[in-house]
Amino acid sequence: MSVLRFSLVGFGSRLAILALGTVNTVVLARYLEPQGRGEYFLFHTVLGLLATFGDLGLAQSANVYSGQHGPWRARIHTLMVRFALGCWLATSILALAAYRVAGKTLVPHFPAAWIPLMVAALPMMLYANFWNSMMIGAAGIWQYNLVRLGVTGVSVVLTLVFVVLLRNGVTAALLVNVVALGVQSVTMALLVRTILPGGPPPEPPPPLGRRMFLFGLRGYGNTVSGQLWLRIPVLLLNAAHGPTAVGIFSVAQVLADSFLLPIQAMQDAIYGKICAEKRGAAAAATNRYLRLAGSAMALVWIACEVLAGLVVVRVFGRPYAGAVPVFRILIVGSAVMVLPMLLAPFFLAQLRRPGLLSLLSGLSVVVSGLLSWALIPLGGAAGAALALALTQVLGTGIVVAIYIRLAPAALAHLLPRREDLAIAREQVESLVRRGGR
Repeated sequence: MSVLRFSLVGFGSRLAILALGTVNTVVLARYLEPQGRGEYFLFHTVLGLLATFGDLGLAQSANVYSGQHGPWRARIHTLMVRFALGCWLATSILALAAYRVAGKTLVPHFPAAWIPLMVAALPMMLYANFWNSMMIGAAGIWQYNLVRLGVTGVSVVLTLVFVVLLRNGVTAALLVNVVALGVQSVTMALLVRTILPGGPPPEPPPPLGRRMFLFGLRGYGNTVSGQLWLRIPVLLLNAAHGPTAVGIFSVAQVLADSFLLPIQAMQDAIYGKICAEKRGAAAAATNRYLRLAGSAMALVWIACEVLAGLVVVRVFGRPYAGAVPVFRILIVGSAVMVLPMLLAPFFLAQLRRPGLLSLLSGLSVVVSGLLSWALIPLGGAAGAALALALTQVLGTGIVVAIYIRLAPAALAHLLPRREDLAIAREQVESLVRRGGR
């Protein structure tokens, strides 16, 4: 299957997921209003950070080892389940201790009543992260997207019942998420067999768990930093301006993240190819993906800037009018993130440099923290968006410069070329001919 066709399969699935997810977001935004929406988003921000801290970089290991050592996938999955349980226990203990000592300082407006929900959701979130990475590494894109589509549908139905019809508020919305995570975990466990090779699997080397653990630790800094620099603005915004400002910011961020939907699908599609190719061929393919995706997403970015005011107010309502300038800032950062997202497979699979990515993410944490500290007190949600976008622009410049040096490549290799359009046209025509048969 061509990268274009593989990307379209993933994009089509993600588009359906986005449609259902947008319905869920709009319903929650309208029925919880900015303050309730902010509280809901704050819960998920903290949960996402805890899952990242508890990950230990093992999702990255699951991705790489599942892609490069297919016969061992059954053993890899067993290890991931054990790692998820162990990481959940350790992370929960540390998180509870931190909340008891400094919870009101670190996460004001976070009620103690939410803690049992957080503890219940965490192991399922960890397992989902590991499972998703395994599926992407094993090219199980349809299983990955099928689960996400089904669980998003379940969330929408439960939200309509418990939040809209019964009007139970934020706590009900959070309970819906925990139930959806439970359904997701069971479904994932059942679908693992679809990526297992036929016949008796060969015995993996005895230290497989240790090798995966150590490989994950090399990239752990990148995993943690990658979440911290994205979430620091949210936490500081909550501390400085409260949940209502977070609610405004969250709507803009959800819309900006949806901009990267086709790039996420493309990243999933090219990972296996970049893993399998030799260095020179992988670099040439990466350059072509960067040129095509960058050109296409530039056009989408212009459309988003023009239509922002109409879309946000019409969809989410007048209380979220303040999200329009926030979205226009965030979309700039999303546009430039196209490049590092498509470069990540090359850095991991070809350069085998997770430590380098960790260093770059650590730098982003520092920049994001300083900019947030300077801009959020006076700028509110717009200041948080500006801090995030500036960090993304700076980080992208550094990543591209390093790639050019290590690939090796040249800046000219990333500029649009006429032959790229010819290749894309050939793949589209081939796809149309197959669809017409």
